Amino acid sequence: VCAVLATPGRANAQGPFPLSSDQILHYWAVALGDQDKLQGAQTVCLRGSVETGGLKGTYQRLTTSKGQLHMAIDIGDALHQETVFDGHSAWVLDSSGEVPTRR
Repeated sequence: VCAVLATPGRANAQGPFPLSSDQILHYWAVALGDQDKLQGAQTVCLRGSVETGGLKGTYQRLTTSKGQLHMAIDIGDALHQETVFDGHSAWVLDSSGEVPTRR
């Protein structure tokens, strides 16, 4: 399952059609192929764009049904960071290519 999330502007919970969290999850599941397909998903991929301090970049987050995780954020030449959890250990790869944090 791979989803691209876009958030133009801000959501308004007080708008003309406020949705409950159950309704949001229902519509999300339908958009991704319904509940049966989601229950069989073993990997979820989220991709998006980020903007901060006038710089633009991208992020990606992969999670598995086994609890593994890979997150990456790239903001031009200013920042590249990857966070990984393999199910047992976690570490962060920073812009220098070093792994300063491993737990």
